[in-house]
Amino acid sequence: MLKAYIANPYIFSPATKEWYVNTMIPVVEKHVQVINAPTAEPLVDMSQMSDAEKSRWIFEHNVQMLAEADFVICVSDGVQTDDGTAWEVGYAWAQGKPSIGVRFDVRDGCREKFSKFTNLMIENCCVGFAYTLEELDAVLAKFVTERE
Repeated sequence: MLKAYIANPYIFSPATKEWYVNTMIPVVEKHVQVINAPTAEPLVDMSQMSDAEKSRWIFEHNVQMLAEADFVICVSDGVQTDDGTAWEVGYAWAQGKPSIGVRFDVRDGCREKFSKFTNLMIENCCVGFAYTLEELDAVLAKFVTERE
């Protein structure tokens, strides 16, 4: 089964995290394994870490998961794509890994003159795009079928 890393800002707010975990992830997991789904149990006890140590651990852990992933799902909701999400997509692209762009936000967001999805640098890393959960389901089905 292919492994997906979902680059997104949803984990930072309880409101969006709940939707992400209970609605989006189940759609994705019909097709692929999500390797960076938020877990109930912390992976490491950070209570004794300094902020710098926490930052470094999170960075290294995310880079490790990106290395394990076969592709990235890039959630570009908001006025513009989250900076961490953009970095993760660019890093994956540099490793030769494709991304699938997702934008559920009905606002136009930060599109450039030559782009239909988002920033042209992110858009050109993506092999498919989805604007609804139904479209994401179909894009993932096609993506997986093409790689079997």
